[in-house]
Amino acid sequence: MTSAGPYEAILADAELPSPAAIAVELVQLTRDPDAEVDDVVRLVAMDPAICARVLKAVNAAKFGLRQRVVAVDQAVTMLGMRTVARMAIETSVLERSRSGLAEFDYGSFWAESLARAVAAQILAGWTRQVPAAEAFTYGLLGGIGRLALVSVHPRQYRELLLTLGRYDANELGEAERAVFDVDVETLSARMLRTWGLPGYEDALLAESAGDGAVVSRDQLLLRTCRAAGLVARILVDTRVTRAQIAAAMHAMGALGVGAEVVAHLFPDIVATLHEAADVLLIPTHSANSLAEVYANAIDTA
Repeated sequence: MTSAGPYEAILADAELPSPAAIAVELVQLTRDPDAEVDDVVRLVAMDPAICARVLKAVNAAKFGLRQRVVAVDQAVTMLGMRTVARMAIETSVLERSRSGLAEFDYGSFWAESLARAVAAQILAGWTRQVPAAEAFTYGLLGGIGRLALVSVHPRQYRELLLTLGRYDANELGEAERAVFDVDVETLSARMLRTWGLPGYEDALLAESAGDGAVVSRDQLLLRTCRAAGLVARILVDTRVTRAQIAAAMHAMGALGVGAEVVAHLFPDIVATLHEAADVLLIPTHSANSLAEVYANAIDTA
């Protein structure tokens, strides 16, 4: 009998971060073409945190409603069943993964994840290549594999952090691969598949196959979230380098988002980030403008 590989062992561990059963059931339900709104409403109403998130989302300023929506059925109808199901996964995972290992900065993790989600949502809305709501979900949870490593291997992860000391994102990723023999992006994608969200892993598999003749919708989603990840770093990092800014601009350019468009979108990203932070109760500090990012950027040797 062969032993499980590193990914399989992590995915089978009882300490793995996971959403509530109701959230997974919602995703499965909304993939059924015969699903009814009433069935979704019934499940949403059973979880106070999910219910609150749905109502907050539908009452956000972007809807421009004259009267506040207080009925869950109306909120689900306005948002759409699949969007509500993804919100349930987001909310459930977030509520269950705010603390644990003392040496790991959960606040910074979720602040960067939220910035990536918002940037992905805004970029998707402008390019119209992938659904903006879906981009938000994959942006928010696209790094959840890191929390899996923290939860499943707390002692080893503590030693990793103490050994690294001050580090950047690339150094942390390299250390994780060396210590745990897994890639966080791949692990995150496999976790999302188990929750009924397979798009990220499908994109990674297509990428590894090396067939670039046809770019799928899932691959466009992956590229959007990766570009958003670079934007998130220049938004929330305390020490942003000019190389980081250049990398983010290049990635957005590859999506067809030129520099002049970035300057236009950046205020929307910042404003939406602060609004989303209030809804999800994620403390965040970010640059207020692209000019501020450039002004505070540092050179690297």
